[in-house]
Amino acid sequence: MFAHELVRKDLEIIDVVKNRNYSSDDIEKYTNDLKNKIYQQCQGKTVGKIVYIDSNNFFETVCAMKASWELGASIFLNDSDPKVKMLPYFKNFYNIIDIIIGPEDHSMQWCQSHHVFISTDGIKDILASSVKMFNHPLDQTITADTICYYTASSGTTADPKILPFTHYQTVTISNEIKQCLDLNESARPYHYKTLHHSSLFNSYALPLLNSCRTHHCGLFHSGNKFDNEITLLKDISQCIVDHNLTHLLVPYHYIQKFPKLPSMDFDNRVTLITIIGNSPEDMRDLFERFRPKQVVNYFGTSEVGTMFISQTTKNNLSEYRPNRFTNPTSFIDYEILENKVKVKWKHVTDWYETADVMKEENGVIWFYGRDLYFTCQQKQIPLTGLNKITMHGLIAKFLGTYDFIVVPDYQLEKLYLNLYGRELTPDETVVLNNQIADQFSKEFCIADIFTFNPADLKFGMKVHGPLLLYLFRERNK
Repeated sequence: MFAHELVRKDLEIIDVVKNRNYSSDDIEKYTNDLKNKIYQQCQGKTVGKIVYIDSNNFFETVCAMKASWELGASIFLNDSDPKVKMLPYFKNFYNIIDIIIGPEDHSMQWCQSHHVFISTDGIKDILASSVKMFNHPLDQTITADTICYYTASSGTTADPKILPFTHYQTVTISNEIKQCLDLNESARPYHYKTLHHSSLFNSYALPLLNSCRTHHCGLFHSGNKFDNEITLLKDISQCIVDHNLTHLLVPYHYIQKFPKLPSMDFDNRVTLITIIGNSPEDMRDLFERFRPKQVVNYFGTSEVGTMFISQTTKNNLSEYRPNRFTNPTSFIDYEILENKVKVKWKHVTDWYETADVMKEENGVIWFYGRDLYFTCQQKQIPLTGLNKITMHGLIAKFLGTYDFIVVPDYQLEKLYLNLYGRELTPDETVVLNNQIADQFSKEFCIADIFTFNPADLKFGMKVHGPLLLYLFRERNK
């Protein structure tokens, strides 16, 4: 089975912001239009090509994704945000792209001579016209090992790298999530982001595209314009209530914003899916004031996808902890070691190592954070850790908050500090660095402290570490 076969043929898409409905005939027509254009501009050689979908419009993305896969091409999985293209390592990534699909006024700004460009402008005219069904032979055979999509590693411990996922892996992950969440025809999901947070779309959008017919979507912000997070979450939650929806992939840390929202009744039907947890107290508040069916937390890596899952319901709420997982995915092998985890797909031999601190006790997997170390002039320092007085802990105590990010520059052997909601005076900076020098070593003093505008940092679902690193490097040239 191939990834494009996961997408049901009877889909309908309802755009709640534009008040526009797309039928299964619309999806089929536009998919065929894209296939014909891609095939023609690539002169029939489409298998193995890499497609970048430069849009977060759900209808456009579903059609472009389906067209690419049916032609044997893969998609380059990243959020559509112009800031990403500033990053030097991402510039290299974008050089491998063969085809760009997106709006002319946005996509043509970075389209190069080696790119094939397919415009998404004029969709209304295309849907109103007669589109010829695609009926051409592919230049190569698609197999389960054909690359389905590429994503990028997070860049936590080094510059990001490109990671390929095959059709076999894509279908396997999707089917696992479908079974775990017991997805069926009754689901009515909301799609806030499409190709969001690297491979996470494979644990949300695809299982639902395979399970149910009706999908709601809407774009509440785009590009550099970001609304207030509380207002945004309130609008999304109200949309779920108004349209009787059942599933939402919660933007990165927004699960922690629910205590600031007025109460809404999810009527015990809504599954909230997140990749970050909230406190036990806030989780109780969420179930009391919003009444979701369940909150599902995914833990994983860019290299393998979803590894561990927790499902919190009203019945097991007392057992909830943000770092507690009970369901390993069936397609992985893993080994929990001291200060790291080894993990791989069962059908391959290559293992990945993550700097995650975990323990397994009586079938429960506990996550204690990342045990990241930073080396400078042959001296080593823990950035985070388990039961240690770390640099992160020192800075949190000094600032009186965890609302900051330590940004390691492994290449230049420097540490930067990005603050939120406040700035440090020169005198405070001296005091902080003196404390770091006293407790650790002067080599680990913060090289630069700055408060960047959140709108300059966020794309997709979260603040992006490589983007912060790039901005600090640019400041210090």
